[in-house]
Amino acid sequence: MANFIPHPEVRDRNAVVLMGLVKGVRLVTDRKGQPSFKFRLADGVGALKVISSTQVHDGDRIIVEGMFTRPRKEGRLIVYNEVTARSIRPPWNM
Repeated sequence: MANFIPHPEVRDRNAVVLMGLVKGVRLVTDRKGQPSFKFRLADGVGALKVISSTQVHDGDRIIVEGMFTRPRKEGRLIVYNEVTARSIRPPWNM
């Protein structure tokens, strides 16, 4: 899966604003036992993993504001380039 954040090493642990199409939504439970949504945010170049407490649906076009993190280890798993969403809104609410 391509990453549409150029030079991710420079943006690690920084705020980002991205727009794209929601794909592959999965309902998961976070560490606190709360429901969260994991999905890919795709644009014409690639896709990026996003985790959010805001419900989204496949095919939604959205703007995500959040924190970008580069690869990190979570237990035995390695999580690659991911955005933890702080807010999600439709593109016409800019």
